[in-house]
Amino acid sequence: MKSLEKYNLFKKKYRVGILTAPTEKASVPAISNLIEILKPLSNTLTLVTGNASYNFFKNDKNIFIFDISYRIEGNPVKKILNYFFSQLYSSWIILKERKTVDIWFFFMGGERQFFPILLTKLLKKPSLLMITGSYAKIATYSCDPFSLPIKLLYIINCELVGGIILYSPKLIVEAELDRHEDKIFVAQRHFVDQEQFNIKVDFSKREEIIGYFGRLSKEKGVLNFIFAAEKIRSRNPDLKIIIGGEGELGDQIKQFIHKNNLQDMISLLGWVPHEELPDHLNKLKLLVLPSYTEGFPNIILESMACGVPVLATPVGAVCDILDDGVTGFLLEQNSPEKIADTIINIFEQADLERIAKNGKENADLKYSLKKASDDFDKIIDTVSG
Repeated sequence: MKSLEKYNLFKKKYRVGILTAPTEKASVPAISNLIEILKPLSNTLTLVTGNASYNFFKNDKNIFIFDISYRIEGNPVKKILNYFFSQLYSSWIILKERKTVDIWFFFMGGERQFFPILLTKLLKKPSLLMITGSYAKIATYSCDPFSLPIKLLYIINCELVGGIILYSPKLIVEAELDRHEDKIFVAQRHFVDQEQFNIKVDFSKREEIIGYFGRLSKEKGVLNFIFAAEKIRSRNPDLKIIIGGEGELGDQIKQFIHKNNLQDMISLLGWVPHEELPDHLNKLKLLVLPSYTEGFPNIILESMACGVPVLATPVGAVCDILDDGVTGFLLEQNSPEKIADTIINIFEQADLERIAKNGKENADLKYSLKKASDDFDKIIDTVSG
């Protein structure tokens, strides 16, 4: 693993390119964070993306943007065709922009970008793959029929790229990257906008509401959280739950709530725009993130900045953020029974207001835009040198 401490900052600005797969709305804040980090380090910034992220950034005059949008299909044949056409078009853009981009970042689906990554290798362009979690695990938990090809592409692309960026050293093992330690960098693309995410409602004045915000997908463990609701209600009928997000499990969650008469306990908000998220977080006394796999969930930092204690499974970089019983809570395992028991114990025994205060101090002090930009400056300088 590369240490960033020994590299000097030459303050040379580069022409930076970012390539993502077509994205859902939930991915836009992560891409926006990366752009904010890279803007001060670059003379020009090129973004190749599609769907929700293209629609969000297409009017930004500070970015050269290329659209690779396509309709997300359920048909396997159409999925394969979309994949190949998107890869070929992305590769053509990289070839076309070879004289205007010095270094490429592959992010949000970058582990599947075989042809573009191979082309940067052939063009001798520096490239960085940003890995936010175990994509093989995500494909497995989501029952993706292409999980084996995805894992194969992931292995090949990790060989081809010039560097790999992780959010925590703990991800080296989880993401099966032991053999690539010599080209791994650890850096954050996470920071808290303290003007946007802050305490608006005093913790003592909040109702007993638990929340989840994120994709409604299997690897997030959100179904287990919903299945825990009946046991939570039987032991503490005053607790309420709000769920924000979209995903393939949406209909199943609605059916479970209706079948078990949980409408008075669980509110489904649907998609929550990022600018509205602070208002919703300021209603909570606890955020629950029962994921099977994670990278570095920004929702944890945003919740802590709003004075919300977080209960999360110790996957990915979660343990780097949460100190159990001090700045948050760690969930030993994410079965519905364990989720319910842990939540009840937290509300019965923990000093939630103290945890909320500690968590906010930690988020505000350790996760700044300047720190993230400094780390990425060193990485770009190293890989480009």
